[in-house]
Amino acid sequence: MSFDEAGQLRADDPAATVLLDQADWFMQDEDEIDEPPAEPRLGEIAVPTLVVLGDRDVEAITDIGHRYARGIPGARLHTLAPADHLLPLRVPDQLHPLLLEHLA
Repeated sequence: MSFDEAGQLRADDPAATVLLDQADWFMQDEDEIDEPPAEPRLGEIAVPTLVVLGDRDVEAITDIGHRYARGIPGARLHTLAPADHLLPLRVPDQLHPLLLEHLA
């Protein structure tokens, strides 16, 4: 979703409309799978990991990204600006080189 400088959701953002329309589907509990918490197991990840955040994303997502970066051994963390959660749409010229370098 896209937020303005004051942190308010931009009503004119088509991506925000799609995500908000699908929010009910994401929140359904009936299909929830009971699994052990993943965060305590982040240290088991043994592959190169790149965590990329947008500087305008919501605090909860930013917090999750930082927790991943801290918990995964050797993980690299990059924050791109100006961007929210939709990095490929907002800052593709910054994101693509990071991904290509990581995957090389």
